[in-house]
Amino acid sequence: MGGSAFENCNRLNRKQYDEVSRRIGILLSIFGSKIRWGSPPELANKESFGDVDVHVCIVDKNLLTEMQFFEMLVKEFKPVETLRQGRMINLLSVERFQIDFVFFQEEKFEFSLAYNGNGDFAMLMNAYLSKNDLMLTVDGLILRGKNIKVVDFMDSFLLSTDFQAICSFLLIPIHSLNGLNSLSIESAFEILSNSRFFSPFAVDFVTKIEKMKKPRPMTQAFIDFLKTLDPTVPTLTTSYFENKAFCLEYFNKKDEFQIKRDSAIYGIEETNSKIQVKQILNGDHVHKWFPKLNGPEIGRVLKLIRQAHGSSWGSFLAWLSATEIETVHVEISRLI
Repeated sequence: MGGSAFENCNRLNRKQYDEVSRRIGILLSIFGSKIRWGSPPELANKESFGDVDVHVCIVDKNLLTEMQFFEMLVKEFKPVETLRQGRMINLLSVERFQIDFVFFQEEKFEFSLAYNGNGDFAMLMNAYLSKNDLMLTVDGLILRGKNIKVVDFMDSFLLSTDFQAICSFLLIPIHSLNGLNSLSIESAFEILSNSRFFSPFAVDFVTKIEKMKKPRPMTQAFIDFLKTLDPTVPTLTTSYFENKAFCLEYFNKKDEFQIKRDSAIYGIEETNSKIQVKQILNGDHVHKWFPKLNGPEIGRVLKLIRQAHGSSWGSFLAWLSATEIETVHVEISRLI
């Protein structure tokens, strides 16, 4: 994305962008209901484009594979250059305009348009959300960050994929995050500055961006916008625990969160128990006792004795810890 996949790409003005988008729409109509597709909305007052982004969801891969899509696309579009890497296809038109096709799973398709729409809107929103262990992603709104991993033993927790619920929670209009509507830079900044968690002078990314050689235009404009605000506005501070409780209550996710947390803790405990078990009893021990056993036979015996003493590594560890090693030796001999 950004018009950098090929050398000597030409930028598009608004008229060229609209014309290429129209041609793409006609081209993709040949796939009918086999795909869903769309382009993230661009800022309404944007006049120069590095490329044209198109998001694609193949509805049924039994009817159409990504490779078949790629081959038909190249055949019909007749690009002068092509590049396929991961889930992205880059095409270079005869006018040397870059068009990027990106594949998304169906459950992420609509939110991908919202997340990538209107320039840096989601990134700027995340500058504030991340301060409160929240993040907008192509998956939806998630509770995340180092705190959730340390305290709750998870990397992230999905709060919602519902546009209406997320926008209500963030105190922003739904048209700003539905993947359909274009915003002007002025309206985007107004929405950001009126959103929940906005705190203009508590954002470290401002310093980081200002150190960059060439910040993206919208981000630079937002930094300039922040400098016009009242510097006496108090900084919003919320502890992780307060914010987590508020978010889970708002989205009615307390029970689901607890279940996932318990599962994560159980997984960690099981991993630790497995490590401790292997220090007490492992294949080397069994091989010393019964040197005629081969690797698969040793593995089978270890599996049988574990199954005989509990359904988890934790329960097996408890039995091993309370049992004399000679008794373990005898019991394994009965399983051979």
